[in-house]
Amino acid sequence: MGACVQILLKKSAGMQHSNFIRQYLNVKVVGGYFVLTLCIAVNIYAMNHGVLLKEVSILESLSYFFVPMLSMVILKERLNVRKIIAIIVIMCGVVVFFL
Repeated sequence: MGACVQILLKKSAGMQHSNFIRQYLNVKVVGGYFVLTLCIAVNIYAMNHGVLLKEVSILESLSYFFVPMLSMVILKERLNVRKIIAIIVIMCGVVVFFL
């Protein structure tokens, strides 16, 4: 869900807004921060009900994989070699951390 929030905020940043207030108080930004707050609440709830911090942090770090993938599909962005290497390094870190 966190990856979807980042895509919403990125789409809003790419739009033209009529004034400073509308730049920060539009449906995509407010909706994105609402979903982000919901994600944090779900994480806290999960940790209070038996999910280990180690597991929650692994799930959160997966957003570094999902955001570029969603950006490719939704925003038609291209991944360069540097980004692909970074994603691979992060995924290796997740695997090592989980062991």
